[in-house]
Amino acid sequence: WSGEITPKADIWSCGVMTYELLSCQIPVEIRCTSQEDAMRFWAIAPPINYRVLSPTSQNAVEACQEMLRKDRQARPSAADILWRPFLQQASSAGEGTTPDAVAIRQILECLVKLPERGLLYMSVSLEVARR
Repeated sequence: WSGEITPKADIWSCGVMTYELLSCQIPVEIRCTSQEDAMRFWAIAPPINYRVLSPTSQNAVEACQEMLRKDRQARPSAADILWRPFLQQASSAGEGTTPDAVAIRQILECLVKLPERGLLYMSVSLEVARR
């Protein structure tokens, strides 16, 4: 990480939020209190356990993996993510038993367990789940 914040940082943040919503866990433990801490984190970039996402669709897992790539240039754009089948099919998944429908229910269950989250976080999470 060079210290520069770009729109690709927002993609990373969306990936973190998506991972957290699908697994009720954070992808990595980050304790950055300074720019030097952030530089050290990005230098080693601990591995992310994607196995905890196994109940969700492969497309959802791939979307998380793409958003959480260490190389920001390799991350997709926001438009690319919004067109992923995971999000496009979520609105039609309804109450079925497809992996995406299960993921939507998991997201909603996680939201109920996270009352300490801010209103913006909850609003965005509900919108993602709704779609």
